[in-house]
Amino acid sequence: MGEANGLNVEVHGGGVGNLHVLGAVYLPGLYFERGLLHPLIDYDVPPSWLNTLVDPMDDEGFVHISLDPGLGYDINWDYIHANLVA
Repeated sequence: MGEANGLNVEVHGGGVGNLHVLGAVYLPGLYFERGLLHPLIDYDVPPSWLNTLVDPMDDEGFVHISLDPGLGYDINWDYIHANLVA
């Protein structure tokens, strides 16, 4: 609706899916939420099941969309296989 009326679209909520939505719309918003940042969680360290972050922030505070296939997940398959639930 926003695009149809010439308005920027602000997607609320974090996650790599929403980052890609922002990159796909014609008039993207100006902000991307990396999530509700908890003071005791280091958001610059990937979770155990990933080798790299999917939404790294650069030195100027910008988050760039991955150019890797799909959503840009670099999955740590060794961790996945070691933690399978049978």
